[in-house]
Amino acid sequence: MKFFFSLKNTLSLLTILTLVVFMSACTKEDENPTAPEVPPTATMVMEIDDAFVSKAATQENFNAAALQVGVWNVVLTVSLAIPVAAFQAITHSQLPTFVDGTWVWDSDFNVGAIGHNARLEATVVGNNVHWKMYISKDNAFTDFLWFTGTSVVGNTSGQWLLNAEPNNPTAFLQIDWEVNNNGTTQIRYTNIIPGHNDKGGFIEYGVTENNPAFDAFYTIYHTDGDFQVDIEWNRATIAGRIKNPNHFLDNAWHCWDSSFQSIDCE
Repeated sequence: MKFFFSLKNTLSLLTILTLVVFMSACTKEDENPTAPEVPPTATMVMEIDDAFVSKAATQENFNAAALQVGVWNVVLTVSLAIPVAAFQAITHSQLPTFVDGTWVWDSDFNVGAIGHNARLEATVVGNNVHWKMYISKDNAFTDFLWFTGTSVVGNTSGQWLLNAEPNNPTAFLQIDWEVNNNGTTQIRYTNIIPGHNDKGGFIEYGVTENNPAFDAFYTIYHTDGDFQVDIEWNRATIAGRIKNPNHFLDNAWHCWDSSFQSIDCE
């Protein structure tokens, strides 16, 4: 009987030790979670094809497209210079720290010769990641919350919300993005400036496999005037077409060839 009693006590002790080890392992795992992956820069930076620059007068159809893309390109190039530089610095920074349930990336960077600092914070809630980007500029401002965002774990889709600038911390731009099955990013910039005459206007860029002749597109909507511009082109040949009822006064496609010359659409 003593043998069985001793064996029973030994098994109980082993069971308790096993539970302690298991609970300790779980605790360590909880204390060392895996950091979420920062979304790629392509979720914030729209691809503006370098070809979309106005040409000669004989290339009216292409120029109409270049004008539409160029307006957004100027706005985005100027307005996003610092937040994009901060975002790129973070993606090349060292591993983040984990403090009180929040992941923190920190990196210094320059815009021109002026020093800046970027601090990106992330909290994971279920299958979503919530992001906050704080930017500081030497001798100018500290910890300005320049943009916030959400993304799905795995970075298949998400959204960024940007404020204008430290001297004007109002809502400025909404960026919605989605990574397609072919690995390309479809991205839309929407004007969210309160009271702006084109609030709600947007430009969307994407790549499609459904139409080999025109495998990339911009869709541009103007709230001011309530009209949409559709631009499609081939990324290899740059030949393309545009539909702009406000400019051409019709709903037909207007085409250009690989030399940017206006041609009849087939």
